[in-house]
Amino acid sequence: MVSRFSFVQDFRDTFGVKRLCRVLGLSWSGFHAWKKRARARAERAARDAELTVRIAAIHEADPANGSPRITPPSCASRATTSTTSVSNA
Repeated sequence: MVSRFSFVQDFRDTFGVKRLCRVLGLSWSGFHAWKKRARARAERAARDAELTVRIAAIHEADPANGSPRITPPSCASRATTSTTSVSNA
């Protein structure tokens, strides 16, 4: 699924940001705020991918492990990992 902001990003040279935002019902400032957060989104995606690999390894060792048992080993090197993050990964 493509977000509306990424659509604006892809076609901004062709149609212009203001016009695309107006047609799609987006705010111009919202688009620029989305662009500013791109690095944070990429870092989060990388951390989540790493967590998914760890969870898969733990789960492969013992398939009976659920998120409450997997959370402590998986958060050994991460500052914050909740049971919800583990169950969603």
